[in-house]
Amino acid sequence: MAVNIYQQDSSNSEKPVTGEINTANYIRMDVSFNAVFNKSLTEENRINKGDYIQFDLGSKLKINGSVNEVVRSVEDTASKLKICDAIFTCDDDGNIKVKFDFSNTDDAVFEKDSTSIGASVTLVTDLTKFDFTTTNEKVIRIFGKDYQLGEIVGDVNLTKTGVLDVKNSKIDWTITAERYVRGVTPRVPLSIEGYTFRDYPKGE
Repeated sequence: MAVNIYQQDSSNSEKPVTGEINTANYIRMDVSFNAVFNKSLTEENRINKGDYIQFDLGSKLKINGSVNEVVRSVEDTASKLKICDAIFTCDDDGNIKVKFDFSNTDDAVFEKDSTSIGASVTLVTDLTKFDFTTTNEKVIRIFGKDYQLGEIVGDVNLTKTGVLDVKNSKIDWTITAERYVRGVTPRVPLSIEGYTFRDYPKGE
């Protein structure tokens, strides 16, 4: 079983991801393995009609297009025979799985000893699954490997409330600073630790 992930770089070319995940870009995930049908093997050591194989692929992800399931029909490149359906699913906790279902496999496929199977899905990072109020490292796990999240772009909301103190000829200001992950609904708060906010009042 092999899982490879790719993202576009600054030149819009897809490159393998080796370190950081760019949360602004899609993630293309390729999944492949060798399916064994050899009838000389015992049933528990080969794939039969109606069998399925399921793999956990990663967490804190979602399928691009805001859907919970994508089905890919997998065919033999040379013969065009149907091998299986690759069913990618995402649950409410952001866990991605793929199920290779051999229920609708062409019978001729089972005459092979084995064949290579592959399918792809486009994912995005689900930023609602992270706690950004801390400064701890943000990690996403894909098929047993940890990847660091790249820069998180945030928006800042400053609220100022002034109370006039006539007796002392002054205004007491209360400033509330809030920072959120940009483009995420519902809003996900970001830590403001280490940030400096400046305000330049205008006189009249």
